Amino acid sequence: MKYLSRRYTEETAETISKEDARFYLTGNYKEGFVNAILDNNKAFRLYTPYREIWTVDDNGMTPMAGFCGVCE
Repeated sequence: MKYLSRRYTEETAETISKEDARFYLTGNYKEGFVNAILDNNKAFRLYTPYREIWTVDDNGMTPMAGFCGVCE
């Protein structure tokens, strides 16, 4: 699973580590929620006030733009 992030002021996305994703998300979502999605390798696209964070699985699948949430 790859984790990508894009700041709203930038046009390109960057690859981030799982620990970076956890850090960015924990500041904006409850820690239990963040741990549940990252520890169980759930696909997601979530927003913070400064950035958008999403996953890309081994098959290249990612939640579509405009979707906000966690996939089952």
